[in-house]
Amino acid sequence: MLTITVCVGSSCHIRGARDIIRRYAEIIEREKLGDLVEIKGSFCMDRCTENGVNVRIGEEFFSIPDADCAERIFREKVASALGAARGGTSRERAGDGGGAGTVGSHAEGETPETRERTQVEYGEGMPPKA
Repeated sequence: MLTITVCVGSSCHIRGARDIIRRYAEIIEREKLGDLVEIKGSFCMDRCTENGVNVRIGEEFFSIPDADCAERIFREKVASALGAARGGTSRERAGDGGGAGTVGSHAEGETPETRERTQVEYGEGMPPKA
């Protein structure tokens, strides 16, 4: 099982931890991933100097500025992690070749500005700086 841990300490709470948790729960329910992915809350992860909500997916840390960015990272990292556990490509594991509504797709409602901001902050396919 893949564990996603979201910081709910005061700094991350103010920055939108609740919105990110809600978005992750919606994706997990919609994609029927409850038996493969779990969400946990954590008080301070000691990364308060980061510019977003601190999230750990597996063993990788992220500082996520908003729920749209959180969804994009979820779709990339969870598809990748689940694929490594199952074998095959992330789009094959997602079900229908990575179309809308699958784990391997881009976030619904993602705008070019949001995508560009995410790419600048995280780099295309790269984790944030620690």
